[in-house]
Amino acid sequence: EVLVLTGGLGPTGDDLTRAAVARALEVELELDQGSLEHIQGLFRRFGREMPENNLKQARVPEGAEVIANELGTAPGYRLVTSPGPGDRKAVMVVLPGVPREMRPMFDEQVLPWLAGNSSGHSQNLTASFQVFGLSESAIDERLADLAEDGQVRLGFRASFPTIAVKVSVDRGLGEERMAEAAAEVRARLGAAIYGQ
Repeated sequence: EVLVLTGGLGPTGDDLTRAAVARALEVELELDQGSLEHIQGLFRRFGREMPENNLKQARVPEGAEVIANELGTAPGYRLVTSPGPGDRKAVMVVLPGVPREMRPMFDEQVLPWLAGNSSGHSQNLTASFQVFGLSESAIDERLADLAEDGQVRLGFRASFPTIAVKVSVDRGLGEERMAEAAAEVRARLGAAIYGQ
């Protein structure tokens, strides 16, 4: 439902994110006047002439809402994609890759926006288990039916020689449902779990 991308918004030839996003969404890039003025203002404040290639940083995919970058030249943006399977839309957030620019943008502009636009269904209770001695497919076989009713969701991350197993339920189902699911995972994986 939410895709966050960082990096590739700079002025150089290897900064391809904005073009790739526009191409994937089948929209054009358009000049955002406010971003252009911000970039030009930064160069003026530093007493430097703006290179022509910095203009591309002011171009965002059509329909994007700009996320201001007070610390650098690359603005971020967010947009809502067209409906996909099941008439679901997704939010795409694109931020610069420089951590000192990206982190404040994310904390101050993206997180509050996401929280204000959340349906509440995305808030989950989770338990994570560290497993050793079983393959990812063996773990999946033992746990697959836990997720059949759609209340419990499973996720796996293999990092040889261990597997991380994430179990989550919607917060609305309550802590008791989460405890039941976690207890079932512990019972089925037994001694293969070395951490939770």
